[in-house]
Amino acid sequence: MLLDIIIPVYQEQDNILKTLNLLNDNLRSKANILICYDYDEDPSLIEIKKFQSKHLKINLVKNKGQGAATAIKTGLFFSNSKFVLIYNADDFHNSSRIDEMLKLGQGGYDIIAPSRYMKGGKSQGVRFSKALIAYLGSWVCFHILRFPLRDITYCFRMFSRKVIENFELESKHGFTFIIEYTVKAHRKNFKMIEIPGDFRERIKGKSKFKLIEWTPHYARWAIYALNTQLKKFLNDKNK
Repeated sequence: MLLDIIIPVYQEQDNILKTLNLLNDNLRSKANILICYDYDEDPSLIEIKKFQSKHLKINLVKNKGQGAATAIKTGLFFSNSKFVLIYNADDFHNSSRIDEMLKLGQGGYDIIAPSRYMKGGKSQGVRFSKALIAYLGSWVCFHILRFPLRDITYCFRMFSRKVIENFELESKHGFTFIIEYTVKAHRKNFKMIEIPGDFRERIKGKSKFKLIEWTPHYARWAIYALNTQLKKFLNDKNK
């Protein structure tokens, strides 16, 4: 299989079936969908069992721990396709972009990163504090640290198997590993590209984003990106 789509779920019964149906309707490529869940009684699973598709295969993967970070790590452990996409259970707006992302990956890119902050990108309904930190963090990385992506914190991202196999994850909080993979790949000069992305805050269910808890861990990888740019600057200066 060319593509694995990892979707962490935790009480997403109000969203997951709609998301799966949109993927079925808009994604032309065949794909494995790895649904990573925390506990057997999660009502999300009842809705998932209603889903039917001829070209998308559902795989239920029980989290080896608890929370989004370990759920996705568990999904990565069981994934084996050439490309892996991290996708939210309440994402109703980006399924039509996945074929384009996969085509870019087949064209030689190792990271395909939708962006909320480039022309054509959107971010709607996000509470001010969350939106401000995400925007400022990405602005600093792009304009000050000269990182090649305008939106470093968006968790909707596709990685090649090469990225996943080359870097051992250290992150243990939320979606921080998305940034970790990206900044480590940048240091090793992996090819990455941005396309417009569309983020809209969920209408049903509770957001899993933990602003205060996760921000210091995001900052760690921003410092890593800064160190990368300093090393590249010194190397260029010494040539």
